[in-house]
Formats: sequence, C-alpha cells, structure tokens
Amino acid sequence: IPVETLRAVKIKGDFVMGQFVISNAKLSDLELSIRADKGDIKLAPVAAKLYKGAYAGDIYLDAKGAEPKLTMNTKLSGVQTGPLLTDVTGKADLLGEANINLALNSSGTDTNKLKSRLFGKGDIKFNDGTLIGVDIPKALKQVEIMYESKRFGSVDTSGETKFNSLTATLDIHNGVVDNRDLLMAAPGFKVNGEGMLINLNDESWKYNMNVVVDPSTATSGNENYNLGGYDILIKCRDKIIDKKCLPDLASMIDAVLKETAKKKIGEAIGDKLGIKIPGLTTDVQEDKPTEQQTESTSTEEQQKTDTVNPVNEIDEAVKGLFDKLF
Repeated sequence: IPVETLRAVKIKGDFVMGQFVISNAKLSDLELSIRADKGDIKLAPVAAKLYKGAYAGDIYLDAKGAEPKLTMNTKLSGVQTGPLLTDVTGKADLLGEANINLALNSSGTDTNKLKSRLFGKGDIKFNDGTLIGVDIPKALKQVEIMYESKRFGSVDTSGETKFNSLTATLDIHNGVVDNRDLLMAAPGFKVNGEGMLINLNDESWKYNMNVVVDPSTATSGNENYNLGGYDILIKCRDKIIDKKCLPDLASMIDAVLKETAKKKIGEAIGDKLGIKIPGLTTDVQEDKPTEQQTESTSTEEQQKTDTVNPVNEIDEAVKGLFDKLF
C-alpha cells in the first residue's frame, strides 16, 4: 500500500460510469463519491448494478497513522450467481439469487497483513438455487436401495440438485471465517453446517456438514423400499482447493442401514473396518451351523464373496458420490 502517495492525494468528486469490468465481473451504472485529504480517504456511497442485482457499500481508508486502517461495508442484493461465476471463474456450479452483507475492518501495510488482521461479521442467503453436476436425492436413494436389496453396483450421480434456500452467518477474526448455523433446505433433505469455512491465511478449512434425509419411499422394479429418516455427517478438511470432503463412514453406515440389513451384513462391515461399530450388531443369537454344514456351504459362500463384496461396492459408490458433490 503506497502510504506516502495516498497521503499526498487530495480529491473531492463524484463519478458515474456506464460500464465497468473488474476481474471479468461486469457492472453497470456505477456511481461513487470520493473524498481524499492527507490520507483520509472515503469512497462513500458506492452503488452499481450487476447480474440482475445491485451492489451498495462504502470504503474508508485511514492512512494518516503508521499503518493504514481499512473499513468496508458491502451489500449485494438479488445477484444471479450463475452468470457471475461463469464470467469470473469460467464455470458455474451454483445457480441462484444471492444476498450478501459484510462489515469488515483490518489494518496493515500489505495484503498479507490485511488478511491476517481481518475482522468482521456477515450473512449470506441464497434463494431458489441449484447445485450443478450432482443429484443428491437420487444418489442417496440408489445407495440405500443397494443396502436394502443387497444388489450392489455403481451410483449415477449425474444431474442437478435444487434447493429452496441457503442461509448462513459469518464471524471473521484474524482472517478466519467461522460459521455455526448454515442451513440448506431442499426437497427431500436439508443440510446443517458448522465450523471453519476458510482460513484466508492458508486457504484451508475445517468444516462439518450434516445431511438430514427426510423419510420417503421408492420403487425399484416390483419392490418398494422405505427410505430416508437418517443423517450423514460429512467432514471437510485440509486445503479448500483439494475439496477433501468425506462422509464419516461409521456414522453413515449406522444411519443408512435398516435393522434387517444390520443383521445380515453388519458383521462383514465391522470386519472390513477393523472396528466394532455400536448398533451394527444385534443381540439375537442365531443357531450355529454344524461342522459338516459349514464345510458344505463354505465353497458356495466363498464364491459369492469373491463375486460381490458389498462393503467394497458400497465404499466405492459412496466415495464416488461425495467426490462429485464436493
């Protein structure tokens, strides 16, 4: 930040621009008032139209002291994220109407210091949105039917997921953005989230999301299935760019498996994971086969196991789903 130059600038004016482009984002009807005198710089108010919505805000920079102090207030109303993300990033994975409010402050002589000292509050609300590239309800139904029917195969995750709303409040301190109340409401399920959304200093996150699936029914061929009524915990870790979001396998299995499936393949899953998962085994004592019965059926059972390993199949299906989603 060129502190000495900013202190020497003296400006008083109002600007209007018909078209304005920044980082490939297109704005129109930009209006701003600027006042600068001896390092006291104010851009207020600032207003513009963008992507069927509006921006309003103000920016204050106090460069009179040893370190500049920055204060920003930003409000985005009714902005369409699809064309905005397409212009800025070249790809739109999230469509919808965004409403964002931010009140931020920081200090420092360069951008790294400004990020590490960033404090503030914010809130986000999306209306009538769509996640492009994955159909979450369809994929969850397929995984659960695989469990219940014991017919295992690949999961088709293609498509899109519509949601009614997504809301979250932000608490920012020392460049770390925390959230404790994310809620996404969608037909058939909802998502609650909490944790560290992003650490701007190293672009990492430590965030948990809980997918709550509504009870429902589904038909596959001539069979009917009772689905839903469970939660799946998803943990996001490491660098955000790596998109390392994985389901908590133990809790997912315990949630998705119905009682009949628990009795039949619970032990196999426990052996696969190398742990005893509470709720996966039952207290029902089954009659033990005789040694002769065991020998006569071992070859047949081994052939079935070699052909289809349900744990491996479900592992791969679920991993494929969450790779697509995150």
